[in-house]
Amino acid sequence: MYSAAKKNNCKVMVCHVLRSTPFYVAVKKLLIDGRIGEIVTINAVVYERRTAC
Repeated sequence: MYSAAKKNNCKVMVCHVLRSTPFYVAVKKLLIDGRIGEIVTINAVVYERRTAC
């Protein structure tokens, strides 16, 4: 991915913006406190059509 971005003069970045939203903070606290049990699997599907660069 890095090579393709560099070749096409595009930027590549990792963004974890949702990790600090109130919903995710609350879920993390529930997990840490053991109130919702052990995580067995996580599945997330996100699709957003974008144009290159």
